[in-house]
Amino acid sequence: MLACAALVVGCGTSQSTGGTATPTAVPSAVATANGTATPNATATPKATTPKPTATPAPTPAGPTLTQQQKSAVAEAKQYLSTEAFSEQGLIDQLDSPDGGGFSVNDATVAVDSLTTNWNNEAVQSAKQYLSTEAFSQQGLIDQLDSADGGEFTVAQATAAVDGLTTNWNNEAVQSAKQYLSTEAFSCNDLIAQLDSPDGGQFTVAQATYGAQQAGAC
Repeated sequence: MLACAALVVGCGTSQSTGGTATPTAVPSAVATANGTATPNATATPKATTPKPTATPAPTPAGPTLTQQQKSAVAEAKQYLSTEAFSEQGLIDQLDSPDGGGFSVNDATVAVDSLTTNWNNEAVQSAKQYLSTEAFSQQGLIDQLDSADGGEFTVAQATAAVDGLTTNWNNEAVQSAKQYLSTEAFSCNDLIAQLDSPDGGQFTVAQATYGAQQAGAC
């Protein structure tokens, strides 16, 4: 006991000072095997590897146009600025003697290089027809698709007409009045004319409504 009391640190956990026990401070270093204190190791942050940046793919170059084809492009844009055209209709216009007089090849290359929305052109063409003449829904689709009309595809013509908010009953009335302004019709004959494939191609209900409202019945 005397030997232990003589030691300041080692035997006990406290040193007596004036009869009061003082706690021994806890060392902040770890003792190595040879008695030398080594500070606690500090964690080293991991290096962050930057993510590779994706390189955008180059935009493919468009076809090289001849001078004639460039002229055809300019004329095609001029036509489109004043009137609605289908893709085939515009090619035919550029190729015609009354149009640009370009070769079929130059006209086709020129039109193919455009970024025109042909569905929108079909809608505009349908509205142009309705502004000058009365049409049934099916009659307008046929007009847009015909060789003498817009030369749009059936799908383009159908989508354009289906997207309109036209009142087809009113169109039947206008068509009935147009027929009556040029020729005398009985009620039934006018209904048959409005409903016929060579007439308005209105439905029977629309044709009947048109004839009645036009005063033929």
